[in-house]
Amino acid sequence: MRSSAVSPARTPVVAGAFANPVLDAGPQVDHGDPFVLEFLGEYFLYYSGPTRIDVWRSSDLVTWEPAGTALTGAPSGHWAEVELWAPEVVYRGGEFVMYVAATRRGGPGRTAGKAAGADGGDDEQRRQGTARARSPLGPFVWDDEPLVGEWSIDAHPFVDDDGSEWLFYNVRNEETRHADGTLGCGNVVDRVLPDGTLAGEPVPVAYPSEPWEAHPEGGQYWNEAPFTLKRRGRYYQMYSGGFFGGDGYSLGVTVADSVAGPWEKASRHPIFTSGTDVTGPGHHCVTVAPDGITPYAVYHGYVGDAYGRKVHVDPLYWVGDGPQLGRGATRPTSPSGRPQPLPPRPAYDAAVGPFHLRAWMQGAVTLVDGVGVALDGDAACLVEAVYDGAALTVRRNGAIVARREGPARPELQCGTVLHSALTSRLDVDAEQALEPGEQLVREWGGSLPVECTLAVSGRARVELGDEAVVVEAGDAYELVGLGSPTGAQQVRVTALGPCRVADVVLVSRAG
Repeated sequence: MRSSAVSPARTPVVAGAFANPVLDAGPQVDHGDPFVLEFLGEYFLYYSGPTRIDVWRSSDLVTWEPAGTALTGAPSGHWAEVELWAPEVVYRGGEFVMYVAATRRGGPGRTAGKAAGADGGDDEQRRQGTARARSPLGPFVWDDEPLVGEWSIDAHPFVDDDGSEWLFYNVRNEETRHADGTLGCGNVVDRVLPDGTLAGEPVPVAYPSEPWEAHPEGGQYWNEAPFTLKRRGRYYQMYSGGFFGGDGYSLGVTVADSVAGPWEKASRHPIFTSGTDVTGPGHHCVTVAPDGITPYAVYHGYVGDAYGRKVHVDPLYWVGDGPQLGRGATRPTSPSGRPQPLPPRPAYDAAVGPFHLRAWMQGAVTLVDGVGVALDGDAACLVEAVYDGAALTVRRNGAIVARREGPARPELQCGTVLHSALTSRLDVDAEQALEPGEQLVREWGGSLPVECTLAVSGRARVELGDEAVVVEAGDAYELVGLGSPTGAQQVRVTALGPCRVADVVLVSRAG
């Protein structure tokens, strides 16, 4: 069944480039709180709605077509009648679980600046719950009871390296008030038990504390819309702060050494704020490009003074002290409507050792270069293999299941491959200090076009093939990017003064 309320929105795509927004279905349509699920090489996009959640699909992350309605409000008397907010969908062994907030009818309509506001829902009865389907297109069917027993929205499921599952979500209670007593909401995290319920031991992750997190006219603070990533053994939650209906909405970061905390806000925030072309960016998720590995953030924002949040995508980078959305040496960064390269497709260079293989598979078991991995039978199972030139790490549905030292090849034996993406890639997340004259060298060796990004603080010269750049970054990390159309033997960083280097990424690109 296709939705009749929206029509296909064409993203300008010219000569391998696109421009934001990637989804704008008209001047009266609000695409707030977007979430993208990648499954079997396709992307499925969901966003908030007053009485239903529509779904769109794409093969490249930027050109979207409507694919019907995934979920509708429940019948009268159910806890989830209206105001279906912030859907996130996770795939588990043949079932798609949508985490989504909703409420009963019975409240007044409330405006929300340039965004869609609450309209007829009982705000006091707003709860976080789940709905389930056998297809990413739906139809999703509501669970009988909500998952959380208090005011709650914006759930984000997270799988750690050891396979443990956690749920980040947003609450509003006496503990989430600002220190001055002003009303506020904040993010917590709780463990997901094997039966899908929560352990009932939520811990704080991000509570209101900063001036930019408040409504511009006062009266309320927001820390909401959590999305968590792991890097260098640490957990980084990007959250949205400020009034979602205005231009001040932005992204901040809070960090922890354990998923269960304690969490502490980063000294550098917000990290992503309004720009000239797009304002009020926030409520993002992170997915991967068609190459299976390059991270992209999907978020909403306003275009000019027009009503309604539109959907935008920008690459995500790691820059020494945390994540960065979009390119740029000046932080915080901001979204742009200017053309940028399309999200990359797979590119494998046999002359390069390191690789990342991402494969959706069926069957009882598969072998990744001889390493056995149990599959899920007839249900699709995600297998990822990363070789960094020294060791092979294999993940099954997000959890690390094997690690082997020594050389490795991107070979799969046994099982049925439903979709795969293989890309030559080296990701060295470590930080390294260099004294003047010292060098850091990472070997590569391929002939396909290669892209290199890294983070540098201090003064350094960076060389990739015939390309070179001198970096004058000061004490703060700066994102550096180079490319070579004919490959490169190595990337070389020479310290011109005391400097630090982190997050060196080399990746092949299609010619």
